Amino acid sequence: MHRLRKITTKIALMATVMGCAMIGSGTAHAQANPNQLAAAVVFNIVRFVTFPTRSTTLPLCVAKTDPMAASLAQLHGRASGSGTVEVRLVDTSALYSSGCRVVYAGSTAPRIQAGVLVIGDSANFVDNGGTVGLERIGRQTLFAVNSRSARNVNITISSQLMRLATRVL
Repeated sequence: MHRLRKITTKIALMATVMGCAMIGSGTAHAQANPNQLAAAVVFNIVRFVTFPTRSTTLPLCVAKTDPMAASLAQLHGRASGSGTVEVRLVDTSALYSSGCRVVYAGSTAPRIQAGVLVIGDSANFVDNGGTVGLERIGRQTLFAVNSRSARNVNITISSQLMRLATRVL
């Protein structure tokens, strides 16, 4: 229980800091909606992932109809360890065919694709093969990691990130 509380605190702090940076206000925590905080968590997750090939851009695809689309779009142009985030708002049918290295699948079923980090927020997302599953508890966004899925698609997830996950498969 102590470990979960410690992890929850780290994630909440990480999301709050990123939420503040994303909307550019010192009072952002009070103003940030849950999707903005979840987008901040997504950005921090991406920062701790190594992809099989290097690139200066990191295309992140999200369905334009997804409730997270507007919040994730705010990440466009931000530098991460894997390159500059390039958010692509696409049709749901094009999520996996748009040359993206990160796919935010939302509540749709994950598809496994070589070199692609698949993040979603449906129940049991990682149990169904997704790489990272967001879990919202109150105003906090936590995450689970499927390390087998990451290995299968040749993605390396930092041990620092794995320690922050609520569970690792």
